[in-house]
Amino acid sequence: MEKRAHCLFTLDMKQETSCLAIRLYVSALTLMFLLVALKTRDIGVLDAIVVICPLLYLILDTREELQTLKLLEARVSSLSASNPGNSSQ
Repeated sequence: MEKRAHCLFTLDMKQETSCLAIRLYVSALTLMFLLVALKTRDIGVLDAIVVICPLLYLILDTREELQTLKLLEARVSSLSASNPGNSSQ
């Protein structure tokens, strides 16, 4: 199974910006659909699925990136703890 690249840890600023733009676009579309569905009719099963799926994806994607960030933070702290003479004061 191939691991996908995280938007948070890309080296290219253009890729990072496009990942943020995609997230904002999905969030805005979901919110607009929810508002239109509430104004025009009651929320049905299909409407609920259309709203829940993108939100669930965004939550899981953010959770995965936060776990990766915690691993990176632990790695940096272990490296800084093993090299106490390199700290600038």
